[in-house]
Amino acid sequence: MWAKTALIWAFNNDFKNTEKAVEQATKRTKQVPLNPLLPYEESARAYLVQKQYHRIPAVLEFSPDAKSIPRGMALLAIAYHKLGDADKSHHQLESLMERSTETAGGSPSFYTAMVYASRGETEQAFQWLEKSIEDNEIEVYWLKVEPEFESLYGDPRWQEMLDKVGFPE
Repeated sequence: MWAKTALIWAFNNDFKNTEKAVEQATKRTKQVPLNPLLPYEESARAYLVQKQYHRIPAVLEFSPDAKSIPRGMALLAIAYHKLGDADKSHHQLESLMERSTETAGGSPSFYTAMVYASRGETEQAFQWLEKSIEDNEIEVYWLKVEPEFESLYGDPRWQEMLDKVGFPE
């Protein structure tokens, strides 16, 4: 399984030296053998940071499981929004919000906040961040470094959120 994952990782990262790419991907996959979704998630995440939104759905298509976890759902919602596909984006966002009523596992409220922040919908982003903190979602530790939250930095509530999580000013 990890060999296939390593090859997909290498393919998705557009390495020029395929042999070296496979070696790096294999090493990375062996580091986390119990999480076969990691290469898909990390590739999609890298494309988000690079603003290569068209690549996100393509990389997540390799693994239906990666599309059904909150992080994958959020990445798809953001990608579809940036690509102008409002229906698909809305579907992913609705799925995330529904998931948040069932469990805090996978941090669906945190990722819902991330989607809203990426859209510039500040009020909703803060509401979902509050829920994420209340639910003790594990991914909230990414709050300070997640680029999708940059649109919230100028809001006075931003530092309040960071304080609640325990990040100093």
